[in-house]
Amino acid sequence: MRFHETIKYKLKHLISTAMIAGATLLPASCCKNRIDPNQPHHNTTYVWGSGNWDNVWPEKTDNVAKSADSTLVDCVFLKNDGKSLEGSYTHNIWKYMNKITESVSPGNRYKVRGAGTLTDAAMETKEDIQDSIKLSKFGFTFGRVIYSPMFQR
Repeated sequence: MRFHETIKYKLKHLISTAMIAGATLLPASCCKNRIDPNQPHHNTTYVWGSGNWDNVWPEKTDNVAKSADSTLVDCVFLKNDGKSLEGSYTHNIWKYMNKITESVSPGNRYKVRGAGTLTDAAMETKEDIQDSIKLSKFGFTFGRVIYSPMFQR
């Protein structure tokens, strides 16, 4: 008789445990998928250049932030148009890229990458050299580089 009562107790305990575990999974399985499966994931590219920051500049538009925060966008490329940067120092370019990236929510900043060739970027100090390396790691390549007469290697 004692054996029979122990089995009943364990069965009753097992069933209630299974119901509690199943109840926690129920809302996740009944939730409708909010992403339209007909819309494929994609990359977004914004083109910028010297005197043409309108597409990417955070104060004018939040295109980059909106794209990076979208669940359908895998990567946001900030592509340089390849035209002359007219001697803009690499430390300034890197500062601008940081400003754009910081407009994106921290969890999605990894999506923002550079693309294209930086032509006629200038270097004068060691900071410019370090920032040119950061720009390369960010995704840019360098075309012609303008070295200041005071440039020291």
